[in-house]
This record gives sequence, structure tokens and C-alpha cells, in this order.
Amino acid sequence: MNILVKMASEEELLELTNAFRIIDRDGTGLIKAHELSDIIQQHNLQISQEDINNMIRESDYAGNG
Repeated sequence: MNILVKMASEEELLELTNAFRIIDRDGTGLIKAHELSDIIQQHNLQISQEDINNMIRESDYAGNG
């Protein structure tokens, strides 16, 4: 993530920040499994709940699952 932030333009960072805020509906600064699942379903992406849980588990460095 740190590398991404350093390489992205200001405009790209703004887009990423806005996308994050849309997904993080409760404004905690964390994307929870149900928030990710909801946005995937809203966009009709064919990703299983198991795959969503795996994405969260693999990126949950703080142990907030």
C-alpha cells in the first residue's frame, strides 16, 4: 500500500480515497467483510463469499476480521 501511495498521482489517490469511503460505509477506516461483500453484490461481480472472506483474511494485518 505504501508503494502504491508513493507512485500514484494526486488524482489517482483522490479516486482511491473516494472508492474506499464508498465501501467503508460505517466510516471506521476499515473495510469489513460485509461491506466488501455488499459492494461486490451491488456490482454483480461473480465472487463467492468464501473468496471474499479469503481476501479479507489475507489483507487483515491488524486482525480486525
